[in-house]
Amino acid sequence: MPPRAVSVAGWGLALGSVGFSLVARIVHRGPYYPGFDVVGAANGLFLLSTRSPWAAVREVFYQSRHYSAPFPYFGALSALLPGGLTALCPWEYWAHAVTFVLFGVTLGLIGRACRHACLPIHPMHELAPFLDGIRAGRPVDRSVIVGYYVAPQAFDEPVFTREREQMIRTIRQRFTMELESPADAKYVRFRLGVDA
Repeated sequence: MPPRAVSVAGWGLALGSVGFSLVARIVHRGPYYPGFDVVGAANGLFLLSTRSPWAAVREVFYQSRHYSAPFPYFGALSALLPGGLTALCPWEYWAHAVTFVLFGVTLGLIGRACRHACLPIHPMHELAPFLDGIRAGRPVDRSVIVGYYVAPQAFDEPVFTREREQMIRTIRQRFTMELESPADAKYVRFRLGVDA
């Protein structure tokens, strides 16, 4: 099966499973939902209704660091933001909407940060063309790329050992690897040096 078809099938399966999960929850739950879905927003609304905004932020900051309350209960983004939005415009799904938007923003930031600076490991057949592009000066200068690999361990699976060796061999065929980690490091940090 071509890699493109596998990628499309993977995305289709992922989106289909999310869609099925949402439909199953809506059908099964009906108008009801678990209380922990909104406990953060409810606490945020309570704090903002009974304290000044600064006192509410102080309370969230203190409680999240001194007690073992669940994180959505005392969080600026998981409690105060949906609580504040509920105070401005009452809607029982602010917690869900904020969580979804924050998830999307997080994925976008990770994608943006890794767009040109993260070496792809899977699929391995994309590694060599990617490195050849870097040698040619695109899509990014090699000096901004930092790579990591797990140092050999006694319990490594053979498939993992082969993959790591293939990755290192592919890189060393094109560049010198400037190791930046101590010799006994579990995770080896490296930069791409001059052409091999």
